[in-house]
Amino acid sequence: MRGLHHSLPLARSVIADVPEDLGLLAKFDQPEGSALRLDGPFIVLTGDVRDEFAPPFAAWVRDILLSMVGVPIRLAKYGRTGVLRVVFEDGRELQVPDGPFENWHFESPSLQVHGGVGRAAEFNS
Repeated sequence: MRGLHHSLPLARSVIADVPEDLGLLAKFDQPEGSALRLDGPFIVLTGDVRDEFAPPFAAWVRDILLSMVGVPIRLAKYGRTGVLRVVFEDGRELQVPDGPFENWHFESPSLQVHGGVGRAAEFNS
């Protein structure tokens, strides 16, 4: 994934919760309450294994995010085309490609980023 020049403020953070009733939403351990919502297709890379998931998501897909709870994030980058890449310290990687819809949404009190439809839209509070 080339062209990822923007960072989300998630390095050294962990996913703290994946609430059951909010779709695919990962809440982070940051005091300001940041979260990442996945609305479109995403990929999980584990070594040489590439697993792809697409909506409508089966209920068990939430377990994929739950397996990442507590694992530190090494980096989280996105590109102007709306692509997202989150690398975890255990070597797993979450990728969200561009698509015809906004596929992902990062929200915190000071920053909102929405990716998809060929672009990433960033809003600072």
